[in-house]
Amino acid sequence: MSLPSGGSGPAGGAGLARLIGESFRDPAGVARELLDMRLTRQVLWPGIALVAILNALVAGIPAGGTIQPIAEGMVALSPITFAFIVGAALVIFVFALHYGGRAIGGEGDFTGALTTVLWTEVMSVVLGLGQLVLALVIPPVLIFTAIAAIILQFWIMLHFINETHRFGSLMKSFMLIVGLGFAILIGGTVVISAISILLGAPL
Repeated sequence: MSLPSGGSGPAGGAGLARLIGESFRDPAGVARELLDMRLTRQVLWPGIALVAILNALVAGIPAGGTIQPIAEGMVALSPITFAFIVGAALVIFVFALHYGGRAIGGEGDFTGALTTVLWTEVMSVVLGLGQLVLALVIPPVLIFTAIAAIILQFWIMLHFINETHRFGSLMKSFMLIVGLGFAILIGGTVVISAISILLGAPL
């Protein structure tokens, strides 16, 4: 996956690898660089679809192609179904990030929110692949690498949100993520409950 720019900035595999590496060392700097590239929605939306598919493929590798349930009572999912769910969640988060950030004084635009979500998921794919490699080499460390990956992805997202909305405060970015998380959780619960009632299924 390459990130073409509007005439400046990195492109191709080498540029992508550099941005990935620097995201661990200087996420704010990478955020500014990507935001300054002003990638178009014609590039960003397909990118969102691609990372959703890649995340599904990475998640399905350990179980031979299916995504195993994370809780009792849930069914295993095919990569296609999982990719659709991830893609839908990313689209919702893009809109939530844009309008939620603007509501609390953020100055970012919709393209910035798209860029933030896309790159965060690119790093999710990279970290997921890293976990798979470590699990093959040193299986006992899998749980620790999973926790480390979540923390790293969250840290990168904080910086991207901060740069996108020009908050000038990682704490404000943190509060936005927490607020959006609760809002999406409540909204999702309401939607699922409504669908269950309409279908006559028990809650």
